[in-house]
Amino acid sequence: MKMKFGKFLSSLFLVCGTSYNLVKGQQYEQEENDCDILYNFNEDSNDCCLNPGIECDDEGYITSLKIEKEILYDDESTNNLFYVLQEFSRLEKLDLAQSDINQIPYPIFDITTLKSLNLSENQIVEIPSQIQNLINLEELNLAGNEIKKLPLELYNLNNLITLNLSENSIEKIEQHIIKLSLLEELNLASNDIRIFPNEIFKLPNLKKLILNENSNLSITLAKLDNSSIDVCELNSVNVQCYKPRTCKSIQYNNNTFPDKEFKNKAKLCSIDEDIVDSNNNISENNNNFSIVVIGLIILGGIVIILTVVLIAYKLLMKNRTKKTQEISIVRSTEELLTKNDEKKSNEKVPNKLGKNFYFKIS
Repeated sequence: MKMKFGKFLSSLFLVCGTSYNLVKGQQYEQEENDCDILYNFNEDSNDCCLNPGIECDDEGYITSLKIEKEILYDDESTNNLFYVLQEFSRLEKLDLAQSDINQIPYPIFDITTLKSLNLSENQIVEIPSQIQNLINLEELNLAGNEIKKLPLELYNLNNLITLNLSENSIEKIEQHIIKLSLLEELNLASNDIRIFPNEIFKLPNLKKLILNENSNLSITLAKLDNSSIDVCELNSVNVQCYKPRTCKSIQYNNNTFPDKEFKNKAKLCSIDEDIVDSNNNISENNNNFSIVVIGLIILGGIVIILTVVLIAYKLLMKNRTKKTQEISIVRSTEELLTKNDEKKSNEKVPNKLGKNFYFKIS
């Protein structure tokens, strides 16, 4: 049955690839729905909505599609597969789990009708910034990949309700996560998270928080409003202190505790100042970094100012030396001229006396 379905999907995308080329040639009739496109080429495809892995609406448009690994790699006609998917105008759910892909196909980011995208159990190492184009996305599953860093654009998906990033190598969650105001379930289990912002506890609709198996993570569990998270899973996480009524149910050290019992298992966060200080490890690190940067900028400014002053001083001293030399030359010239004049005067006086004065001796 599985092989038969695989052959069907191969035919499906072969036909859709042809139809995609027809669209580009403006030979496609817009009135046709997705199954109609298939039926034009293969009469056995008019009931495509009855096949497993495909769901359609009442008008026969494909709304949900699961693509098997065999379809992606065994059929040469699937080269344009992801461009073809753009022609399914009502596609809301796309499942590419266990497809052995190492990057998210870029044409997917143009399928803005998507509400659910499953890319789990692959070898994806990076989430492109274009992820923010999926403005209607409500569910994103990237569990079981090789992701180390989350792009800031991910936090622009403000319609997300469920976000699964478990079993990756993520080290840091940004404070921008507060923008995901509709988020109800956040799964960050089995990562290498070291930086965890307090803003997560400000998410108004968060109902399930999973942080299991993050051995380098130390957190203060403290919801800063009146709502409670239904479930907090914290196995292999260091809880520094706990604020009562943060979670209704807590999984900790492989045991499950209701809120009332967990208050006796963990250190209580007694005052808001302690909560803020304990949860602001990130802010402290960021502030230290900011102080270093500001210090370097100030130091650089001082060096530049001193350099400018030194250059100006050297130029001033050079100009003074030049003027002093010019004055010395002028004075030397004047003294030389004066001496020459005096010499000439001394040479004429005896001659004048000899010619003009006579002494008579009687």
